[in-house]
Amino acid sequence: MIQPLPDYKNLDASGEARQAALRMEARAGKRRRRRCLNNWWRRCWMTTYAAKLEIGCGTAALSRRIAQRQPHAHVYAADKSAGMLQMAQELIAEERLGNIQLTHWDVLGNQRPRLPTLPLT
Repeated sequence: MIQPLPDYKNLDASGEARQAALRMEARAGKRRRRRCLNNWWRRCWMTTYAAKLEIGCGTAALSRRIAQRQPHAHVYAADKSAGMLQMAQELIAEERLGNIQLTHWDVLGNQRPRLPTLPLT
C-alpha cells in the first residue's frame, strides 16, 4: 500500500519528522543516492573554502560526508524542521563529527540564519 507523503510544510507539527528523517536516511544509503551524494561531495571537496553551508539539510547526509572527508572544514547545515535537525544531531553525535554546526532556519522566513560570520577562504 502506498503511503501518502507527509506535509513537509508542517512536518514537526504533524509529528512526521522522525519518520521522514528515517526515510531520508534509508534513501541516502541506497546505491544510486550514494553515488549522487558522492558526486556532490566531490564538487564540495574540490573547493578550497574553509566553510561549507548546506541549506535544507534534512538529516545532513551531505554535510556529514563533507565533515568526514574534510575534518579541517567548518560545515554549517540549516533546515526548517526541528525534528530533522534533531535526527541530524543524533547522527552527527553517533559519527563523532565535531566540525558541523546545525541551525534552525526557514529560507522563506524573514529571519536570518543563526550562523557565525563565514570565512571567505
